[in-house]
Amino acid sequence: MSRVYVADDKKGVTEKVMSLFEEALTKPRTTAEGFFTVGLSGGSAVGITIQVLKELGIDDFQKWRFFFCDERVVPFDHPESTFGAFRALIPSVPGLNEAFFVTINPQLPLEECERDYALKMKQFFMTRKVPDLDVCVLGMGPDGHTCSLFPNHELLLETKKWVASIADSPKPPPQRVTFTLPVLNAAKNVIFIVTGESKASPLRNILAGLPDNPSLPASLVHPSPGILHWVCDKPAAALYMKELQ
Repeated sequence: MSRVYVADDKKGVTEKVMSLFEEALTKPRTTAEGFFTVGLSGGSAVGITIQVLKELGIDDFQKWRFFFCDERVVPFDHPESTFGAFRALIPSVPGLNEAFFVTINPQLPLEECERDYALKMKQFFMTRKVPDLDVCVLGMGPDGHTCSLFPNHELLLETKKWVASIADSPKPPPQRVTFTLPVLNAAKNVIFIVTGESKASPLRNILAGLPDNPSLPASLVHPSPGILHWVCDKPAAALYMKELQ
């Protein structure tokens, strides 16, 4: 199932994402100890996600666990680290603690880093063939990539691994660890946050119902039986909305 929401501005995008979190929080949780599990993405999604966590009004995140849909294999104090970006904002959210974030070990060699992160995930999803995160927050690049799944890259064909390493990312830094499509497609809720006119063309092509296209990796995300939510601002949705007129 796919839903599209178009907000006037960033505030509207944030409010919609918050309502989707609130809805997801009412559903049963399937991890062994009842954790509410969230996949996080970097870029503009960081600020929006943190604002959502502030406005939810939750003062105890003990039963939450945050994973990273993809992460750059760099030190956490590096400007390209997604966890580093979240860590800087954690103090602004009452009750949020670094201990609730499941992170990579950037000191390990790339392939060991991948295996280590997969093992950490298995601790929370021991009984699942594939992790079924409660919410997976994604972004999309102007080239249609999501996570570190890039156009026509061989990782789009991965069907067994939960997380995979990439050493040749076309965007720096080159070394990353990313969720694979099977994990994205097993999530209960996938929330794409898409803002800015640079995303208008790929978003139109995806929402127009064109066939899945490896040159637009975001088009390959179809959670089942989960729900796919596209939360966009007007500049990102402009071309799509024009076609609907």
